[in-house]
Amino acid sequence: MLLSFLYGIPSDQASELARIIIRSASESIASAALNLEKLDRNEYQECRRQAAVEFATGRIAQLQSQTEVVARLTADALTRIAQFVVEYRKAVRHANRHIIPAYFTDQKRVPIDDIYIAPTFQTSVSARREASPLASVLSFDGSNFEVNLDQLLAQAYRVVVLGDPGAGKSTLTKRIAFDLTADADPGSTEKVPFIVTLHRYQEYSSQRRLSFVQYLRRVLTEDFHLAVEDDAIEYLLATGRATVIFDGLDELLDTHRRREVTSAIEGFSQRYPSSAVLVTSRVVGYREAPLDPEKFRTATLMAFSDSDVHAYARRWFALEDTLSPTDRVQVAESFIADSIDIADIRSNPLMLGLLCNIYKGARSIPRDRADLYEQCARMLFEKWDSSRGIRTRGTLKSAARLALQNVALWIFTSPDLSRGVGEKDLRNRISASWVPRRFESIDDALEDADELLSSWRGRAWVLTDVGTTLRGDRLYQFTHQTFLEYFAAVELVRINPSPAKLWKALGPRISVGEWDIVAQLAVQIIDERYPDGKEKIFRSLTDAAGSKSSNPYHVRMNLAAFAARYMDVLLPSPAATRRIVNVTVDLAIEAQAMLATPRSALGWPEEVEVQGDEADLDELDDTMAALLTVLAVDDSRNTVRDQLVKRCWELVKSPLPKIAANAFVLLGNLSEVSLLLSSYWGAEEDEELLRAEAAAMKDARMRALVSQRLSQWAPFTTKVGLTAIRHGLISYSQFAAVTPIAVSFTQEANIYHDDLRDITRPAVALRLLSNFLWDAQSNSDDYADALEAIEIFSGQIEGLKPPFIQVHTIDELVFERRIVNPYYKRARDAESILQLEDQARRTAVSLSEDIALGAAVLLGAVVELEGWDLLDESEDQIAFLDLGRMQSLETLFVARLERGMYFAMRECLARVGMTGWRRQLLESWSERKVDFTYANVRLQEAPRAARRAQREAEEDVDLDVVVSELVSERTRLSGA
Repeated sequence: MLLSFLYGIPSDQASELARIIIRSASESIASAALNLEKLDRNEYQECRRQAAVEFATGRIAQLQSQTEVVARLTADALTRIAQFVVEYRKAVRHANRHIIPAYFTDQKRVPIDDIYIAPTFQTSVSARREASPLASVLSFDGSNFEVNLDQLLAQAYRVVVLGDPGAGKSTLTKRIAFDLTADADPGSTEKVPFIVTLHRYQEYSSQRRLSFVQYLRRVLTEDFHLAVEDDAIEYLLATGRATVIFDGLDELLDTHRRREVTSAIEGFSQRYPSSAVLVTSRVVGYREAPLDPEKFRTATLMAFSDSDVHAYARRWFALEDTLSPTDRVQVAESFIADSIDIADIRSNPLMLGLLCNIYKGARSIPRDRADLYEQCARMLFEKWDSSRGIRTRGTLKSAARLALQNVALWIFTSPDLSRGVGEKDLRNRISASWVPRRFESIDDALEDADELLSSWRGRAWVLTDVGTTLRGDRLYQFTHQTFLEYFAAVELVRINPSPAKLWKALGPRISVGEWDIVAQLAVQIIDERYPDGKEKIFRSLTDAAGSKSSNPYHVRMNLAAFAARYMDVLLPSPAATRRIVNVTVDLAIEAQAMLATPRSALGWPEEVEVQGDEADLDELDDTMAALLTVLAVDDSRNTVRDQLVKRCWELVKSPLPKIAANAFVLLGNLSEVSLLLSSYWGAEEDEELLRAEAAAMKDARMRALVSQRLSQWAPFTTKVGLTAIRHGLISYSQFAAVTPIAVSFTQEANIYHDDLRDITRPAVALRLLSNFLWDAQSNSDDYADALEAIEIFSGQIEGLKPPFIQVHTIDELVFERRIVNPYYKRARDAESILQLEDQARRTAVSLSEDIALGAAVLLGAVVELEGWDLLDESEDQIAFLDLGRMQSLETLFVARLERGMYFAMRECLARVGMTGWRRQLLESWSERKVDFTYANVRLQEAPRAARRAQREAEEDVDLDVVVSELVSERTRLSGA
């Protein structure tokens, strides 16, 4: 009624318009308002006020422009429009019900539901919208999140869909049009999709400037032979029934023209605010002329997941009518399993279709990637071209491949061309490569170069237009990095046709971590063309990686890492495999001796990193990366493990103690290497490595070597002592004789990686103390060994200034649970407590000053690291320390933990006969004047210290008063 009264619209037309407006807006507005009111009442009131202002000043003006369209329509016109909508929706659905999948033997039309896999999108929200109080109400969960196609269409008010070539943008447009023309649910409004193909729009507009509405009217007449009622399209746009898809923004080659169209789309969206607008574009080139990010969200087509690949393959092969139903299923499952090693390639829908075609004929996928890319390229060049009517003269066809290879290597080796190469430069490059080999005259070469470029422009998978220069010169990029790298590798081999020449070109690049994929492909190609080409490359590679005199460490590591990464692809011979293992073992052992030195001392510049999949590992991991990668290769698993053990044994016997020591550490910690493998690649524990470690450490030859050379090895790495004592090759006293006291607190299994603490055994110090305090009999060899070790550690302390133990933490809190025990139960009285204290602390001690000091320092470090608390909170009771043979020194540790025991602590030290600097050290520690461990690592003590402070603050409370108040409260409650 209001619309009819204000604008003179006939009542029936006004009612229809009102229903459309209300149905489109009321539910979403009400939901958002309700959520906002719950989140922030003040913000809700401000939004109400602002909405009133906007409605008064702007919304009515928008409604006026919309209702002008309706006002021009008669009842008969509305009837004809309704009939047009029915016919048009049927025509659109019929036109988009089929697609042509990537079949190259024939052009098979397939129902879209039988083959199409709905994609996933990564959507983004502008910074301003993300910061808005409404962001959470509107389900903007962060600036980036994933949505499926249904969710995208539900939110598709203003969206730009971006995708790489072959990602399925054109098919997506057909799918959206097909879905929008399905029968609507009862009570909902039927949507009308309009598709504006932008390169076609540009062609029409070049003849006579057209508006988008004029273009749509012309296309609907030409494509669907429909009589389009005047104002019908504007009516559908104004009333919000239309969804407009602008397809192929990137296909407008002139960047200036693209910006004009971008502005036109934004103006169109503002004129028809009620209708949804969706724009498609390739990722490359979009940033040169983007739509306003404050008005348009972006949604990027994501690569196929494994489940998407599986579903597509099953549907693809199910349509293969040359196979029986059973064979279709079997072939599809075989393809899924056989293509798992090329997951990076099959995740692109276009490439996945190519792979299905290859597999359909050969029933296998080439393991050699160079062969795989060659088959894909041949299929695209020949069958893809013929299926789309692209023809190239025979003489030009023979030269096209060489030209493409030449251009690929040129672009690949020229970083300044990564954003695009101008058409003029491309033309000159091609023609120059043909003179004088193919043409005598540069003019003739240029003419054919123009024809070749024209044919390439018809192949979206070869080169793609990414815009124009300021001077209007077209810019091109390779559509797929995969084909750029492949054709560059082919050209590299063509101009370096022997292994020696190819290594001369590749070696300097691999040594600095460059040309990774191109080098791999080139090695595969040279092996096909030259006898033993791959083996000769591997020989050159391992020789360079093992040459300390010629190459610094980081160069040798990059060379070894390259060989390790591609063992499963290049499949070296057993002899080459053993050489690779030797190199990676040597580098890992060599690095262990240098880890304490600055990175630059290794000849490893700060800006140079090991390249490839392991590039994100830390410095210690870099030194192990190549070896771990070799161990992860399945094809030569037995050869690799056999050679690993052999090489370690060879190096353990080396006359160079530094090398021998670190080889012993590696061989004795293969179980930790197994954990690293599991951590990086998710593999199960490597039983072969565990068995190899156990066999080597039980070997009589190893025991003899350790006995003879322990003192020579130990100065080069503290890991020698840790490894030897873990395997029972030395005693505690032998360990103490070659290892600083601080190392006794090092977790044994984190020799190569700190993150493995949660699965380690207790440190040596804990086991030594357990043996000394409780476990060993006084007359046993174990006890004598523990006494000797503690005495040696005590001798190390003299002359050192505390703190002198640097350790991160102790993970096994075995001591607190064993030492801290409740003093009494609730029924005990204070007198009984004092008697127990006096009896425990007067236990006789028969230890020398050195042994008592050593044990006190070890136990004191444990106290600092574990942060013992003498308050059992579950029982609200005081606790005592059960220290076994050190019981007479309990007061020393209690004084450290509790205030007010200074005199008792001094009496304790006097009673055990502690004198001189030893007594002074323990007194200072008990009074917290010094620490045995570095203060910044005692993280676990902080919460306990806070509880202690709170308890001490409450010590002045009159307990009788508290009890009286509690009894009174209980009596009151009972009476109530």
